[in-house]
Amino acid sequence: QCDWSSDVCSSDLGTVLYVLAETARRVALLLQAFIPDSATRILDQLVVPADKRSFTALSQQLVSGVTLPKAEGIFPRYLTEEGAAAAKANPKPAETPKT
Repeated sequence: QCDWSSDVCSSDLGTVLYVLAETARRVALLLQAFIPDSATRILDQLVVPADKRSFTALSQQLVSGVTLPKAEGIFPRYLTEEGAAAAKANPKPAETPKT
């Protein structure tokens, strides 16, 4: 078993990501009635076929091993005028990955 406080075992990482994607798919299916455009974007990014987007598809699962497209934002970022000016004036430096 892995020590989750340091590194995630590569075998467990795939399982964790699959469960995360499957959970996002099910939540998006349920949210279609309330935020249809955003739910559609989530399902598009998870490469869920159009015929598998109904409530009856909740009992099905994602196909493992599918290559996902580059992630895009679902909801627009909200900034006040002051926040937008501050973001332009002080852009965040790129974070370097921890090794």
